[in-house]
Amino acid sequence: MADSTAAGAGISSSYAKILYSRERRVFIFEESRALNMHGV
Repeated sequence: MADSTAAGAGISSSYAKILYSRERRVFIFEESRALNMHGV
């Protein structure tokens, strides 16, 4: 039981990292696009 819980935690942890990195990329993309529109 403990093994499956640990595996589940590892999966959710890596999944959260993937989501976070994707959000970060989108955020950086949006920020750079906004800066470009302002001509900075």
